[in-house]
Amino acid sequence: MERARALRRGLLDDRLLRGVTLATAGWLAFYALLTYVSRNSDTAQLWVGDGLYFVPAAPLLVLTAVVARRSRGRTRVFWWLLAGFSLFTLLGDATWAAFDVAGREVSDSVNGFYVVAYLFAAPAIVFAVRVSRTRLLRAVVDAGVVALALSAVGFHLVVGPLASGHGFDVETVANVSYAVLDVVVLMLLLTVTIAADEVLSPAALLVALSFAAAALTDSLYAYFVTIHGYVGADSYVNVGWQLEFVLLGLACLVMLRGDVEPTPRSGDLRDHGLVPMSIGVVAVVASADLELQRGYKAEAIALAGVALLSLFVRLVLGTREKAELAASLEQALREQERLAITDPLTSLHNRRFFDEALELEAARSRRSDGSLGLLVLDMDHFKWINDRYGHQAGDDVLVETARRLEPVLRGGDLLARYGGEEFVVLLPDTPPARLREIAERLRRAVSSVPYVTEDGLQLAVTVSVGGACDPDHARGANELLGLADKALYRAKALGRDQVRVGVEQDVELETHRSSAHEFLQRLGDEIDREQGRSELSRTISRWAELVAREMGLDLEAQRRCAVAARFHDIGKIAIPTSILRKRAQLGDTEWELVREHPEHGARLVALVPEFRDVAPLIRDHHERPDGTGYPMGKRGREISLEAAVISVCDAWAAMRTPRAYRPAHSRDYARGELASCRGTQFDSDVVDAFLAIEEGLGESPAGELFGLPVLQLEEA
Repeated sequence: MERARALRRGLLDDRLLRGVTLATAGWLAFYALLTYVSRNSDTAQLWVGDGLYFVPAAPLLVLTAVVARRSRGRTRVFWWLLAGFSLFTLLGDATWAAFDVAGREVSDSVNGFYVVAYLFAAPAIVFAVRVSRTRLLRAVVDAGVVALALSAVGFHLVVGPLASGHGFDVETVANVSYAVLDVVVLMLLLTVTIAADEVLSPAALLVALSFAAAALTDSLYAYFVTIHGYVGADSYVNVGWQLEFVLLGLACLVMLRGDVEPTPRSGDLRDHGLVPMSIGVVAVVASADLELQRGYKAEAIALAGVALLSLFVRLVLGTREKAELAASLEQALREQERLAITDPLTSLHNRRFFDEALELEAARSRRSDGSLGLLVLDMDHFKWINDRYGHQAGDDVLVETARRLEPVLRGGDLLARYGGEEFVVLLPDTPPARLREIAERLRRAVSSVPYVTEDGLQLAVTVSVGGACDPDHARGANELLGLADKALYRAKALGRDQVRVGVEQDVELETHRSSAHEFLQRLGDEIDREQGRSELSRTISRWAELVAREMGLDLEAQRRCAVAARFHDIGKIAIPTSILRKRAQLGDTEWELVREHPEHGARLVALVPEFRDVAPLIRDHHERPDGTGYPMGKRGREISLEAAVISVCDAWAAMRTPRAYRPAHSRDYARGELASCRGTQFDSDVVDAFLAIEEGLGESPAGELFGLPVLQLEEA
């Protein structure tokens, strides 16, 4: 709207436009003066009426064609129709002038040119602006009543007198037809103006005024020629047609100087047709009264009936339009309310709705002495997905995650997107044991099957989950949310893709935010990617913790297993990428370099003070009970039980993950290898614990934890 106003101000400030406008006003005054002066001279009348008459008319055909070529879309059609209108109007005027100069009676072919011109004018009006369907029918009724009023007045002024004494001939019928066509043009102009969804641009407004001037002038011409007789070139009616040409020429110039686009009538609910419709009804009723006084009872009843019927239809349409408007406003209000509480990407509830629901459910839980569960889920390494594959892939992952989570929940549970890659779940009447069970199902629903993008790319996606219950772990909405968030941080710090609930006493690991710790995290992820196995170390970290727990190791040992497994391959940063990504078996020299990575990794991890106690586990995770391992050839009980746990988990992952030179081994093959290497390559107790867990989970929905479908071999 501001741009439109600025352009309009620019047009008003355009010196050329102002100059041409003043010149055209001067021309109209000059032409009217010449018409008056030349009234007593036949030669002067011919120069004025058949010569100077074409000064503003002749350039119109070229101007409208030029504007049409420079326009686009609906506007282009509009101006080409105006070019057609200008062409046939000019042909009619030229034929008239030729007959007039020759002193001959004007041919009926002139009337044909003018009638064809109207066939271009009528559709041009329709293309001038966009017409609202909801307003169109009401606008037609309004314009129809106005047209009926004009016709009734015209009948009394023209047709009635002709019928009473002057009579009809072919020329009179043709002249009267101009008035009828002009009524049609005025009706169309009024209809589109009333029903338009747009405010007319300056050029379209000038064209509309041009048509209106032509319609009124033609009506006057029909009146004078039938009642008083038309006197050719000295008629002041010519000034009206000059006004038509001038206005149309100004419209072309405005377009060429930079017309503004039509602006929508946003929020304009006014009834634009009420005033002209009311005037039309009054005029029709007055005409009916005149007909009744003249004894035409049937005609009077017909006119009055049409007026009353139009008024009734108008009231019905107005009522229906108001009802439709009220319904659309109500629908828009509901949609706004929905959008206010809905995440636009995933169509889940948003944070605003969740926060309000949490307060309400927490209060209800306290009143009923019930249990309220809360889970916070965060996508693991979501930023890496965005950075590597683009934000569209990230959006697809979020949408698919929401789709996978919803079926897991119960009817009364609430799932919402809390922001970014974080989701929250509110679970009324859910004790801690049940909360953990649902959390695991949610986690597995995300990681069970790789995500497939539109490009066919498979992505391994996991989530870390933190949870808490009111009143078991926290009291009140804020404390409940804060505790669930802390549990999520613990799940992240312990290797991700796992669940932590409440103030757990099993593995207490504070989230260390030191720069060295962050460096090791990034380094571990980079090594996984270099080997073409994204998220591998994070998955092995989870396995190692579970096996340590199964073996009854204390909480501190479980922590060491989880952290050491997370960074067990970090020393490979010193190994050339060409070796890590080699698509064939390694040579002896290359194996010598690879066997150095445990010591490199131990030294790197020892740089972080809180991880110094896990450095020996990283150094020893390739040692074997029979002494054939590396780097130090330890045997038997010289190898810590925690390092033995990492060794078994790492070997299982190596067998079940595809490599560049071979596909992944089957589950039965991997189980057989672990069993056959008990006591030689692997610690027997660790193998037994691992296989016991794998046996219990292998046929269950959680079996994918050890089946590795979440891992993939990326292209080198």
